[in-house]
Amino acid sequence: MQTQQTAPEIEGFLFEYLKLVRQPSLGVPNVRAWSRHPHLFRSAISSQAKLGAQGLLEGLVSPNWRHLQALHFSYIGSKKSANLWASRLIQQLIWIGHYMWKDPNRLAHSEDSSWYMARKREIDIDIRKQFAMGLMDIPQRSQYSFCDSRKTVLNKSLEDRQHWLRLVSHERAINRRSLARQLQLIFDLARPAHPTSTRPTGASP
Repeated sequence: MQTQQTAPEIEGFLFEYLKLVRQPSLGVPNVRAWSRHPHLFRSAISSQAKLGAQGLLEGLVSPNWRHLQALHFSYIGSKKSANLWASRLIQQLIWIGHYMWKDPNRLAHSEDSSWYMARKREIDIDIRKQFAMGLMDIPQRSQYSFCDSRKTVLNKSLEDRQHWLRLVSHERAINRRSLARQLQLIFDLARPAHPTSTRPTGASP
């Protein structure tokens, strides 16, 4: 993150928050980082907390971080793009998540740990929630994920369940955001324009 000139408060929070992937009972970390924009910083923390620590490793990053990073670039006089920064941050986080789950020694030593069991329960709960919602907001290209029954998916390996959940939740979130933008556009187009008052030529005020 340092090579991307990430704002210190963002870097500090994300490093602390990633620890929750292994210790989910800790909740949101109390990061006492100074920020030039404390309100936006707290808002970003709150927004990220709704996505969860595991969400970071799935590329689910609060858009508030991008706004905060844009202000940081402006402060240090950098012409770097906050959008490009966010894209690279997401790539880094997904890579970290992939590494954590692909490392056989790391996974083998975790299977009997309280963290492993807590994570397993969390994934199973989220999978049940996804099946409860069904195909709602799932684009057609991803509906094949529901060809298997819930029982079949829950009987898969933890890594396969993680992959299934990541795909389905990501696709549902993307489609919901797309639909929200479309609805907002329709609303804006349907909103009546405020009539401008006209006066007859020569009329006194």
